[in-house]
Amino acid sequence: MKLCGSLGADQITFRALWSAESDTDQSKWIKENVTAKTLDFIEELKADILAKGRYLDTLEYGASRYDYYGFSVVVDEDSMSMEKNKSAVKYLILRPDGHLYSKWDSKASLIF
Repeated sequence: MKLCGSLGADQITFRALWSAESDTDQSKWIKENVTAKTLDFIEELKADILAKGRYLDTLEYGASRYDYYGFSVVVDEDSMSMEKNKSAVKYLILRPDGHLYSKWDSKASLIF
């Protein structure tokens, strides 16, 4: 976190990356670089944020926000926005067809 601060960061996102079964450059990179060690690191970081961070509030879509070493950090257990009974739009997903969607796994979630 000190290194992030020294680089001028004021917001950091730690998230496991998942890829579609496609042959894009992004999917290839994720398959080659995201390992069990990556996922373990994220779980350890989340535990540290919950233990040492100061709870600030809950965002409209349900994720909790913390002050963690002076950074605003969001702990989001629903990174794919799959939980039921959540009425707030969490993501705007721009797909290759040029349209915006609100869900990762449904083209029926077309917004525009």
